[in-house]
Amino acid sequence: MTEQSYPTHLLVLVHGKLDVAPKDHLSLVTLAVPQPGTFLCLTTDPSGGNGGEYFSVDWDGEKVVQEILATLQMCKGRGQPISEISFFGFNIGGLLARYAVGILHQMKVFSEVKPRNFDTFGTPHVGLAMPQSWWKKFLVRKAFLPWMEQIAFIDSWEDSGRPLLDVMSDTNSVFVRGLSLFDSVRVYANAIGDGMVPYMSAAIEEVDPFVDYKNSGIVVDTYDERSRYGSLIKSWHTPAQPPLSPHPILRYIRRTLWRRSTAYAVFLTVIATLTIAIGTPFLWYLLFMAIGCLYLAISTLGFAVFSNASTRSRTGRLIAKRQRLLNTSRVFADPDEVAEEGYRAIDSKAQTTVKSTMHTTFSATASPTTNTNNSSSRFTPIQLYAIANLNTLPQLHKEAVWRPGCFTPHRALLGLGTLGQPNTKRTGILRHWSDGLLH
Repeated sequence: MTEQSYPTHLLVLVHGKLDVAPKDHLSLVTLAVPQPGTFLCLTTDPSGGNGGEYFSVDWDGEKVVQEILATLQMCKGRGQPISEISFFGFNIGGLLARYAVGILHQMKVFSEVKPRNFDTFGTPHVGLAMPQSWWKKFLVRKAFLPWMEQIAFIDSWEDSGRPLLDVMSDTNSVFVRGLSLFDSVRVYANAIGDGMVPYMSAAIEEVDPFVDYKNSGIVVDTYDERSRYGSLIKSWHTPAQPPLSPHPILRYIRRTLWRRSTAYAVFLTVIATLTIAIGTPFLWYLLFMAIGCLYLAISTLGFAVFSNASTRSRTGRLIAKRQRLLNTSRVFADPDEVAEEGYRAIDSKAQTTVKSTMHTTFSATASPTTNTNNSSSRFTPIQLYAIANLNTLPQLHKEAVWRPGCFTPHRALLGLGTLGQPNTKRTGILRHWSDGLLH
């Protein structure tokens, strides 16, 4: 009787945040894996599923590592050890995967298991552009879970005193050094319409050339929807003579005053209707008082729920610190480690040109920084440094997706429909990812 053969290439799938999707929103990812039997798929969900919530990037990243180590040990125990490992991260799952890579690198796992592919879909690699006012920072710290602080770059990680994502983007840290060992690193981002993770953070870019695509005249060439890689951008360019844009005052009227006046008209219509229907001023006052009390009650309840969740998560983080797999005192490499790994430490503020597999063309009159008022200015200097650092990875490739008019482009990256149901017409991006896997 012959012993059953198992794949020796481990593909780690890390869940992300997608509240309205099915429990396993990575189901189509496993189906897209080429040549069934080539990869051993490990689907990790640190949130616990069933509507569970992520606590923080570091804590949940530790959970991912624990599952990986258990799988490696299991495969080794049955006499068929894992020889290669790859990662797929969606949304915040991409950050958890990057954190896990740092731990595995520090634990010397990559000396026995070869890192092959590291791919992310819609991941906020450099966080999100958050308001910098003190009261909004206070609200984020007190009413939201720690992962929100981390992607807003307002946390202080361990004894470093630096935001976690800043540490994870430092070219001398175990996170970037571990990531540099992978043969292929690919990031997929929605060019437009992604309200959860904007293009610049998902694609690790300082400038968003698509931000004003309706007025900039940008020409985007994509694969046809019915082709194998539907909606994937092949190339884009700006015209030599961009179209005349409306006067700033006219644009302000269209974008702001028109929307406000429409909202005011609806509001006044509702008030007039209620006034005619109610008639009596006393009942009118009672209605307003009831609405005010209801609003106050809902606001208080919401704040209490968020605060309770934040307290629970912080308590959990204290417990996690006692069981931490990562040696925080050895996050940054010393000269001996750099020499041993053959890795050249790069200045953390080094400026590099961004690499992309898309063919891009700028006209002589239009430069990549034309729309910086709508792009790089949204990020803080520390986030821009993180972008420059991550772009030092020589094997980094970027892919952008073009779905104008799509109501849920974030879910569409995974081949999901508006309500989270599988939609085979949207699986072109997964096919492109699958065809590019090294194995």
